Amino acid sequence: MEVKEKRPVVSRIGIARIFTIFFVCCFFSLNSFGTNISVWPHEIKFNFDGSSYSNDAITIRNASGGTATVPEWAYNNGSPVTEKFAYIMGQSNRSIQVRFNSNCSSMHLIINLTVTSGTGIGTVCNYFVANYTALDWITLTLSGNIPGSVGTRNFTWQWSVYAIPNDAAYCSATSTNNTSHSYYTLLAAPQAPMAEPWCNVLDYACQWANGSTTENQVCTNILSNGFDQHYTWNYQCHMLASDFVRLVSTLGINAYLHRWASKNPYYASVGQMVQQMTIVFDPVGPTHGNKAIPWSWHQWAEAASYQRDPSANKSVAGNWGAYEDYVFAQYEKVLPQSPYYQWDNNQVGQSAGCEAPENRDYYSYPGETWILTSWLGPSR
Repeated sequence: MEVKEKRPVVSRIGIARIFTIFFVCCFFSLNSFGTNISVWPHEIKFNFDGSSYSNDAITIRNASGGTATVPEWAYNNGSPVTEKFAYIMGQSNRSIQVRFNSNCSSMHLIINLTVTSGTGIGTVCNYFVANYTALDWITLTLSGNIPGSVGTRNFTWQWSVYAIPNDAAYCSATSTNNTSHSYYTLLAAPQAPMAEPWCNVLDYACQWANGSTTENQVCTNILSNGFDQHYTWNYQCHMLASDFVRLVSTLGINAYLHRWASKNPYYASVGQMVQQMTIVFDPVGPTHGNKAIPWSWHQWAEAASYQRDPSANKSVAGNWGAYEDYVFAQYEKVLPQSPYYQWDNNQVGQSAGCEAPENRDYYSYPGETWILTSWLGPSR
């Protein structure tokens, strides 16, 4: 659809013409009972430039992965249809596009836009549009800032539009209408694999990280408010870790997956590792309780300089090897004679114990994107 933008055109001749129209209109109204002009928002676009978010909202997707609906607000014969949109926290002077409908086809407009409730994204003061044709698109630059923390917010705009008709059958009048909106605030530009975030993931991410202003706050809040309270680990660590990466990358944080596995859990040779035993810990959810658990493989994430384990609600400083040293207390290896298996204490460092190259297979995203899974979502 072609976007037609009307810019303010002000001159002495133009102003004189406007006032002439105004007085003629009022005279006609007084003598012929002319109709007051009425103007109302018909549609509003927040993400009108799909190639960039330098001036407008970012591109997001719906729950099924399709591009979210634009325009995000539509009058719809008096039963408004609304869709959420998204911005990066702290941005200022965002632009929107709006088109108005009217009982008159041609007019001059003076637009004022104020926030009457909630936390809005900006206002407009006395924006003048000459010779506006009903249902043409106008670009408005808002005065104001996007909030400075992660979250989902609601607000109501009041549109006060003073219209001067070009048709003497109508008289100038001010129309007042309200529109209500809901939007996401992200920490930073969304990252792969969620460079165009899904609305259903944004719903959870913005709720669990609400109020966060740093990468570390986002990660720890998503672990404690999300995974610890709403997920259940039952040997599907790969799916929980993948969800964590999707959640934090949605909010603008680079995150990676680490997958650790015994090299030969079923056909280990003498001296090789079969499986590991964790420290005593409490996996998220009610299934297992606080105990040590044998694992032949495990998957977790790295984000904001910490190893993040959604299965255990843990954040540990250091690299993947440091986390392996932390989480695994022992490892089971094959013996040449009865009892054929023996538990040894894990050893610090990436060349001994569980981490000895002959014992483990190690993978990391984005090098191995196959370790990402489809979105699981909370279970409770």
